[in-house]
Amino acid sequence: MTKPRLIPPIRVPLLVAVFVGGLGIGAAAIAITHHQSAGHVVVTRTISTSAQAPSKSIVGTGSTSTANPTSAATGRPPAASARERSHPSSPSAATPALTSSFAALEARLSGPVGLAVAPLGAGPIRAFGRAQIAHAWSTSKVPVLVTLLANDEQRGTGLDSADRENATLALTESDNAAVEALFSSLEQLRGGLVSASESIQAMFRRAGDTSAIVNTTPNDEGFTTYGQSEWSLTDEIIFYRALARGCLLDADDTGYVLGLMANVTPSQRWGAGSAGYPGSVDIQFKGGWGPVDGAYQVRQTAIIGSGNRGYVMSMIALPTSGSFTDGTNMLTALATWARQHFDLGVGQSPRGCSGT
Repeated sequence: MTKPRLIPPIRVPLLVAVFVGGLGIGAAAIAITHHQSAGHVVVTRTISTSAQAPSKSIVGTGSTSTANPTSAATGRPPAASARERSHPSSPSAATPALTSSFAALEARLSGPVGLAVAPLGAGPIRAFGRAQIAHAWSTSKVPVLVTLLANDEQRGTGLDSADRENATLALTESDNAAVEALFSSLEQLRGGLVSASESIQAMFRRAGDTSAIVNTTPNDEGFTTYGQSEWSLTDEIIFYRALARGCLLDADDTGYVLGLMANVTPSQRWGAGSAGYPGSVDIQFKGGWGPVDGAYQVRQTAIIGSGNRGYVMSMIALPTSGSFTDGTNMLTALATWARQHFDLGVGQSPRGCSGT
């Protein structure tokens, strides 16, 4: 794979917050409950502490321009960052076997990682690992397209030929200029950067996420504002699961977006794309990556299966080496672990757009 340039796809930052467990050995499991407008989302978090925290701090790293992202809703920095948000806890539903297995995997990897998994049907979001939030990077390209499509649906129109070409490039090749053109179309419809960003944030709320804040602070590093937004694994799961369920767009537009995500270029088919899923299993995904202080962060969210059979998983890797290739290899290891531990063949009770 050709190593990507240091200006990452999507010209995007997003403050990284890594949940670092201590220096001890073992794992802690905490269940976290979100109450949301779209329903009741239960998050079971397993925070492994099997690996010693690296000497170089990776908590809250980033350029000064991303240290205080601005809320699209208020135009001001949020009162508390995503890693400062707290949630009520309850006894964990994570099984000791899953907890132990993930801790063993994490101990073998060369840096902090995070994984969240949620069934497409009924069931909680389970979160594992120390890295639970990072810059959105190019995974934010999907909500940009989804929001543009939703605006077109409201106006009774559709993407023009230029926007359709840009949508293909943005989601299958992670092309930066293409997503910037899509966002420019959204700005024209909504009346500027802040209003366009607010419409993306409103789409998160429609999905059932009450936490994610879309950044509107420009920077001088060539990154897009929206890509700088902090996006946790849990919040990303909520958005992509709502997309997979057809809760954000009509059936044609939902199929269009998922079709693009199913045809990612071969050089970017790491993570879920290299985890060994059978060819009969539907897989759609979008990755994102970029440097913070010269070290790569790599993430990916994937929809595995369809209907009420399958799951959505979101992953982050922060390789100690700072290498993009090491990061993608770590995501492939996480996705392979998920394939081995989460059953696609068991159908869950279907849920619509008003619950989880």
